[in-house]
Amino acid sequence: MRLVTPKQMKTLEATADINGVSYEQLMRNAGDILAKRILELSKPNDKVTFLCGNGNNAGDCFVASKILKESTQLDVEIALLCGEPKTELSKKVFAEIPNDIEVINNVDTIKTSISRCNIICDGIFGTGFHGEIPIHIQDILSTDTNAYIIAVDVPSGIDCKTGGVSKGTLKADTTITFAYTKLGMMLYPANEYCGNIDVVNIGITEEHFKSCIDSKISLLDKHSIQLPYRSDLGNKGTFGKLLHITGSENMVGACIMASKSALRCGVGLLTICIENHDLLPLAIPEPIYIGRSFDEISKSIDRSNGVLIGCGLGTCKKSVELFRYVVQKAECPLIIDADGINILSSCIDIIDNKQAVLTPHPLEMSRLAKVSVEEVQSNRLDIAIDFAKKHHCVVILKGANTIITDGKDSFIDTSANSGMSKGGSGDVLAGIVSSFIAQGMNLLDACKLSVYVHSQSGLNCAKRLSKYSMLPTDIIEEIPNVIKSIDT
Repeated sequence: MRLVTPKQMKTLEATADINGVSYEQLMRNAGDILAKRILELSKPNDKVTFLCGNGNNAGDCFVASKILKESTQLDVEIALLCGEPKTELSKKVFAEIPNDIEVINNVDTIKTSISRCNIICDGIFGTGFHGEIPIHIQDILSTDTNAYIIAVDVPSGIDCKTGGVSKGTLKADTTITFAYTKLGMMLYPANEYCGNIDVVNIGITEEHFKSCIDSKISLLDKHSIQLPYRSDLGNKGTFGKLLHITGSENMVGACIMASKSALRCGVGLLTICIENHDLLPLAIPEPIYIGRSFDEISKSIDRSNGVLIGCGLGTCKKSVELFRYVVQKAECPLIIDADGINILSSCIDIIDNKQAVLTPHPLEMSRLAKVSVEEVQSNRLDIAIDFAKKHHCVVILKGANTIITDGKDSFIDTSANSGMSKGGSGDVLAGIVSSFIAQGMNLLDACKLSVYVHSQSGLNCAKRLSKYSMLPTDIIEEIPNVIKSIDT
């Protein structure tokens, strides 16, 4: 599913207008479709109340109200919650409203209408809304009602960029959204306010999109991923040689989880570089183990199809020297996680000519981007895209709405799962990413697949064990089931 930001939607409308589908025609098309959908959902003599602001969303409602009044027996009423229309287009179509449609603006009258109507059309605020709904409108929207609620383009009060929701936002039964689904509608908590999302065409074409949008955003789902090809005539060398430089004296678990998840995802040969590995073969017998002499590491890097560095590495002086050496030495793809990201934040430019994947959580992203965590969380997509563009890497910005981007194409995983909010879940993801990259997948495709496998494995664990009781090691055990489901 393709998604657009509010800024992209404005660009698309402007492009359509320049290319012969005027703003007015877009509004009239939207109003016509809205009227048809209301007819499909209504019964004769139903009362329909349009809750209108003073912008172009209200204009869509004015167009629809006229069509309904002139062609049906519906009782149509328009409630102005923000005063008279302010945009030229909304003024124009407001002037066309038939005289027998009642227009109300008194608070008590609007509340009475809401409480008694059968269908509410929410056209107060559009895709550009952010912040909080004014208190007096919150009060109106708190009126008890049994009406079926239709959101016009977006539910009023949601932030179409971040997925934030204002107090007072009405939960829609259906959202009729125009041209494309807006990004925030698929993010939480806004998604819970959209109900059934009905995407309708109002005249904006694929040609318009291709001509003006250079950064594509899509929903991550099973249709956007593919497993790497695996021939039964292959051998362990065929399926990738992977080097993990992970773990430290106090964080051996990170090494174990990253390695087990990589092996579960099909890599052929795994080498683990860790200082003390005497007992590790008892936990993971499959890999080759080497120490941390630069000579051994250099030879292993030269043989590898991918290098994961950072999980449980620590940030002491020796770890910093090791990290810098590995990044500068590696010609193959690098997957940088956890402490690797923390070290990288003070020497970011060393990845600029590398093939690199970074897997930060919000705090790590704030260190990389030199902004606060609050800024990251309020502007996740733009910050991830801008960083990926600037440093020519792929970023997996983890969180409830994980973002995967190479700066040009972005994918959003909306499978929020609090059960994965436990230390070690990121190590599992890093191991999965490293495995698919070592098997020859390009970086973005490997990251998309990895996030999907990781999140679906987590959801399986939540169903089987509960979000409270599941552990990162349980996620690893679910990986085969998810891969089987993709492969069928």
